[in-house]
Amino acid sequence: MSGGFTLRTPLYQIEVLEKIWNSTNGINWNYNKMKQCMINYEDGFMVGVPWNFTRTNDNNTYIHDPCGNNTPNSQFMSISCKCYTNETSNQNQCDLIRLEPGCAGATGRIPYEVSKLTTLEVLDFDTNLMTGTLPKELSLLTRLKALYLDSNLFTSTIPAEWGRLTNLELIDLDTCNLEGTIPESFLNLKKLELFYLYNNRFTGKLPQQMFLHLNKVKEFLFYQNQFSGPIPSEGLSLLNKTLTQIDFSHNQLTGTVNQDFGLLTNLNLIILQDNYLVGTLPKE
Repeated sequence: MSGGFTLRTPLYQIEVLEKIWNSTNGINWNYNKMKQCMINYEDGFMVGVPWNFTRTNDNNTYIHDPCGNNTPNSQFMSISCKCYTNETSNQNQCDLIRLEPGCAGATGRIPYEVSKLTTLEVLDFDTNLMTGTLPKELSLLTRLKALYLDSNLFTSTIPAEWGRLTNLELIDLDTCNLEGTIPESFLNLKKLELFYLYNNRFTGKLPQQMFLHLNKVKEFLFYQNQFSGPIPSEGLSLLNKTLTQIDFSHNQLTGTVNQDFGLLTNLNLIILQDNYLVGTLPKE
């Protein structure tokens, strides 16, 4: 019991949230900006109350439940939970499925303890001032479908371990000050549909079987980096029914423009300018 009610959120999940809050200067988060971002992105149902980890004086238990008290908007801001009846205890229990403290003005690092929130399906720290390296431990979040870390100040490469996130449908790492190459392990992300790496400092060649393995991708946005070498050709025709946007502009790509781009009937945006490519795009 806590404050006269039973906490529905598992204790370990609350402790991880408190670790995130402490690690990212949560006491100074801007909840007004968080709320506006959620409304702008049509996530208004996640508008709630400021995070609060006050404990009781007598038994040191939390008196606020991150998943709320079963009334609208009583949950912590930027959190969504899935609640159910625990078959063992016959009590109502909730698990975090979305954690999205974007636009909060958060600073500091993403703590590796986030990896303990294995029920998460969406993780979003976008549009903050976060620094440090990207924790490889996030690879343990195997239910994750969407990962937004864009618009931060990291100094990091992409951990190869993230190739284990095989349920990912979206990964947004744009404008993060990231460097290094795309891990070959990302070829395992076969459910990926939206792949955003633009406006970073990535180098090296694009994985040559990228189109072959990531053939469900609708948008490849890799512009404003330092990628080099040829644009992958193997498997390009497999994207005929899926690919709608591809932007590899402002890189250092070389080779001949693949005429198979003309076979992609759903493609409505292709930008390859400011590279060292030879040839022209096929006419429609």
